[in-house]
Amino acid sequence: LLYGLLLIPLFIFFRKEKNSLLRLTLVLSAFYLVYIIYIGGDILPHNRFFLPVLPLIYLSISTLVFSNTTKQSLKILLVLIIIAASFIKADYQKDFIKYTREHEIGLVKKMKIYAEYLNERSDENSTATVSTIGSFGYYYKGNLVDMVGLTDKFIAHNPIEVKEIDENIPVGWKERTYNIDYIFSRKPDFIIFPAGYKPTAFPEAALFSDQRFVNQYYVELLYSSELNQMLPFFVKRKSMLISNDTCSNYSRKWVIDFIKGNNLLLEFIKSKDESLIDKIEEYAQSIIKKRCRTEEGYLMIGLLRFHQGLFDESYKNFYKVYMNDPLNSFSIYYLMLISSKKDDSVSLTKFTRKLKEVSPGALPNMVLQ
Repeated sequence: LLYGLLLIPLFIFFRKEKNSLLRLTLVLSAFYLVYIIYIGGDILPHNRFFLPVLPLIYLSISTLVFSNTTKQSLKILLVLIIIAASFIKADYQKDFIKYTREHEIGLVKKMKIYAEYLNERSDENSTATVSTIGSFGYYYKGNLVDMVGLTDKFIAHNPIEVKEIDENIPVGWKERTYNIDYIFSRKPDFIIFPAGYKPTAFPEAALFSDQRFVNQYYVELLYSSELNQMLPFFVKRKSMLISNDTCSNYSRKWVIDFIKGNNLLLEFIKSKDESLIDKIEEYAQSIIKKRCRTEEGYLMIGLLRFHQGLFDESYKNFYKVYMNDPLNSFSIYYLMLISSKKDDSVSLTKFTRKLKEVSPGALPNMVLQ
């Protein structure tokens, strides 16, 4: 329906319309719409880039129709058709609009929670980088590095794409303006991905797959009572991680398997569709075999086994992650949960204390003796 509107101004352009202002309005609108489509449109839903010209198009169409139609019955019929089409279109997209609205509201809340928590544990000299500024930028009191360069002059004018981070990376956000060398040079204290642990944008994938990332940052967990969920974010290490991995020719391509595997894992957690298990395991084993970021593969299998109810196998995989990186809060959290399920009080106490130490915001109401 929306793209069909392009035909109307083009049709009128070739008509001998006496109203020059009307013709000019529609022609300019047509050029604007063609330009928006040519540059790839908007990364967000609901076609917001079309909004500036839609009122002009609708008013021009109504002016054209009513100035060239003498029959009152035809005018009424056209009005009824337009109203009916509007209701049909609105009803058709109702569920999608509701979903995206709830998603955006949830994202705003989540980023606000991140900002307020980081304000509590750091001062105004701290630095954070995030790909979705939004409410986080409004509430956060420290220094901010915009990962995609929308509000960062240096990144905007000096973007450097990573060759291995290309269209094969299955991410939803398509911004290609980023510079991870610059981000590392700013030495941010905190790095936040809006989706949590998984990259959903090219700059996030480039950052996450860089070996400097795992060597210099570890994942923390923050429990939100408002959202009733754990929120992951990354914190600068006090000392560099010495990894046990032995890859000789480092490649970022493992991040493709990581994202695809985690997408399927989330689907499995929701649906319990066992047909997904083999593919998830395949992605995880592919990461492990590369010997560059094995902890991500073991973490994936650990989560899969946990949600399969195979707690012994899950424990083994999470423990491998923990031994490779004792600050990985995901592994510590699940080792704590599994110890509780197995009534292993010694391990439960050990990992609970460790989680409180590594992620002080994960268990905010728990006081340990």
